[in-house]
Amino acid sequence: MASQAVTFPIEKNVAITLHISVGSVDDNAYFFAPDGSVALGFLADVLDALDMIHEHIHTINGKTPEQIHKELVSGEIA
Repeated sequence: MASQAVTFPIEKNVAITLHISVGSVDDNAYFFAPDGSVALGFLADVLDALDMIHEHIHTINGKTPEQIHKELVSGEIA
């Protein structure tokens, strides 16, 4: 069976599931927006933690790193 040639760069999705403990109202507000989605500030912290590979990251939860930073600066934190 012949293998297909791959031309780089290519884009792929990576799913990471975190199991967390939420021990207080403050913890909950850090991780989750009022609508139950992942809080933007937490996403920004995840992006900061992944800074060593940031050039490979296109989006986190559908938002580009630039969108996340712009929303944080503008006060649109959800």
